[in-house]
Amino acid sequence: MNNKKKLSPLEYRQVQKFIDKMCRHYGKNLDQEECQSESWCAYWEARTFYPQYQGCCDFWTYAFLKIKNKLDLIRQTRNQRISGESPFSLNPMVADTQKEAVEIVLFPIQGDFTNGVMLWDYAYRLGWIKHQIMRRLSLRETDEEIMQSLHLNLYEYYRIKQELRQDLQKYLEIS
Repeated sequence: MNNKKKLSPLEYRQVQKFIDKMCRHYGKNLDQEECQSESWCAYWEARTFYPQYQGCCDFWTYAFLKIKNKLDLIRQTRNQRISGESPFSLNPMVADTQKEAVEIVLFPIQGDFTNGVMLWDYAYRLGWIKHQIMRRLSLRETDEEIMQSLHLNLYEYYRIKQELRQDLQKYLEIS
């Protein structure tokens, strides 16, 4: 593939269609303009560096992986920017200290197996729907993705999420 050659109108339409499809599928709940521009950058990066990796896979698979990785990175960055002080956040500050977030207490970085087992056992005993919401939040799914996969409307979801937040605060008191 000649990298110095400009895209023909046909190639441009094919790539645009490919990027649109990728943004619709992997860029849900992201800013579409950012999604498009970053996808084009990833495509050009794939087009530029593909000759170095030419034996690994075909070009479109390589471009797919580059664009998907870029969209995943955008999603991670966006998730890190979401405020922990949001009224529906499961990551509020602990009332006693106001220095530690609930997530830090519940999911310590060093990984405490016993506390992890106790937490997920407690979540399981809260009921299927709360357990599913908590599991999906721990996997960093967005609210929209969770509501869609569990078939919940906005009101139900935030009511259950608020109850779950109260349940987790009770868990902190007993653990």
